[in-house]
Amino acid sequence: MHNQRHPLPRSEKLMDKNYTGADRRQFKRFMFSATDEVFGLVQLPNDTEAAFKIADISAGGLRFIPQRDESVGIRTGNTLFLLRIQGQTQLAFLSGVKLTVKWVLDESQFAHVMIGCEFVDFPENLGRQIEDFIGAQTTGGRREI
Repeated sequence: MHNQRHPLPRSEKLMDKNYTGADRRQFKRFMFSATDEVFGLVQLPNDTEAAFKIADISAGGLRFIPQRDESVGIRTGNTLFLLRIQGQTQLAFLSGVKLTVKWVLDESQFAHVMIGCEFVDFPENLGRQIEDFIGAQTTGGRREI
């Protein structure tokens, strides 16, 4: 029997080839709404700082959605430092956290870029605190994926 591979959607083609579907759902994830003003103050590879809007978070990492001109030079494999989270006091414990950029999705027709990051050298208790945050936020079926 011939095993034909189906083509990936355009957005999947732009993701890093090492990023598998299993990686994406290892942890429960909480999506912030478009009106939520939650930002991560990040130290970039060139030692400058930027505030990127956070789209979602899990015990494994988070996804930023900066404006295209703010993300210039960020590539898969880069190391970023999450200095602190602004706009969500329950996540204030996340400061000084090392992140690895797992994928960057940059579609020219959109003003924003998506940057998927994984927590690195992350203490287990911080992962539990994020899971507790997600559990508290999703009580009643709110935005857990």
